[in-house]
Amino acid sequence: MVHVNLRVKLGLTIALIILLVAGVMVYFFVQQQKAHWLEREKESNHLMTSFVVHHIEDSLADGELDEEERGRLLEYIEAMGEKIVHFRVVDENARILVSLDAQGVGEADEDKCVSKALRERKTIEHIWAFHRGKGEEGEIVETFGFWDRRTRALEIVVPYFSGGRLAGAVHIYTSLVELTAIIDRVYLQTTLLATATYVLCFLFLWIGLSRFVYRPIDILKSAADQVARGDFTKRARIVSRDEFGDLFVTFNRMTETLSSLIAQVEAAHRQTKSSVASVGRALGSTLDRSELLRTILNAAIGVSGAQTGSVMLLDEKSGNLVIEAAHGLDEKVVRTTSQKLGQGIAGWVAKEGEPLLLIDGVKDQRFEPIKAREEIKDAICVPLRVKDKIIGVLNVNNKVGKETFDHDDLEFLAALANEAAVALENAELYQDIRRNFFSTIRALAEAVDAKDPYTRGHSERVTQYALAIAQKLGLFKSEVEAV
Repeated sequence: MVHVNLRVKLGLTIALIILLVAGVMVYFFVQQQKAHWLEREKESNHLMTSFVVHHIEDSLADGELDEEERGRLLEYIEAMGEKIVHFRVVDENARILVSLDAQGVGEADEDKCVSKALRERKTIEHIWAFHRGKGEEGEIVETFGFWDRRTRALEIVVPYFSGGRLAGAVHIYTSLVELTAIIDRVYLQTTLLATATYVLCFLFLWIGLSRFVYRPIDILKSAADQVARGDFTKRARIVSRDEFGDLFVTFNRMTETLSSLIAQVEAAHRQTKSSVASVGRALGSTLDRSELLRTILNAAIGVSGAQTGSVMLLDEKSGNLVIEAAHGLDEKVVRTTSQKLGQGIAGWVAKEGEPLLLIDGVKDQRFEPIKAREEIKDAICVPLRVKDKIIGVLNVNNKVGKETFDHDDLEFLAALANEAAVALENAELYQDIRRNFFSTIRALAEAVDAKDPYTRGHSERVTQYALAIAQKLGLFKSEVEAV
């Protein structure tokens, strides 16, 4: 698709609109001017014809139209120059009395307009348009057509009377060549005026658009480009109080909101990283398996905002997932829950080794029965993986409030699960080392006791008495272990 600049689009639109308006105005103005000059021509011809008719009627009042009076009429008509192209005077029987070309005098005038004027005793008036190169062949028209440049003539047939009785008619054709020249000047003047007006209107409108449309758009575009490059401190400078001003205010408000949201996201990201680091330090601070599981679950619940959660570990003997730590779950559910690999949400995650995010509106036929039975609105389940080995899963269910879990929650819990799996593996290795250490110590003690029957069992009894006293004193678990 061809990219067309907004200025070009608006410029072409304005140009077409002004051209259309100017064309309509020129058309009606020219037509009005043509009608005006045509009426003036008709008035002039009517005055001339009226003078001839009055002269004839006055002559008939004194008697017949004699040769001298006919000669004066012809002299008057000839004085009009080339404007009169046809002139005849006929009597009541359409017999030609006077003719400009001196032809047909005494003969009957067979012109239909003359017959009609004598028959109806009224003035007949027509405008004729003649085709070039076809002699006198023409057609009657109403007025000048806008593009019609054919030669025209005005025909007038006026009856004259003597003593109230129809005495004959005056038949005149006048050329409208001079009127055509006037109309040509009207065309030229109107075209020049319309062109000048068109240019000025376009210029003023273009200046107005540049000042009140293009300039605000350029300012807004520049500000938007800087925002797109990540500079959310940019604000659009308000240059007007119209709709563009409202748009600038909205843009600035939107930019401020985006800046605030980005700051919140960055703060949340820093807080998440800090939380992961804190959880990592907490996980590294203890090697007690039970305490470690509680720390993992509390961190997952706290950051994700879940209502319930659990840590399920893989029992190597049965091959099933069992709950080792829980939050918000019924004690009976904790004791009795055991899932095979591939079964349910936790079993699927443990088998596939992929984290799973279930949110409201997700329709998964595999988990719908579980979601319905356990009233799960949304859930996240991530695997606990050590190298290529899955040792369990971390579950959180039902985010507090109307919100649901999102991919940020999923990523955080996945990162937490990685840290937790390593910590659990370290705790398990520590427990193995501890068990081996105490087994070695116990074996040495039993070997020493075996040499003297009197002291046999002494170490075991001292250990039991010491542990009982430490527990009675309420010492911490680590202190009891040291004793």
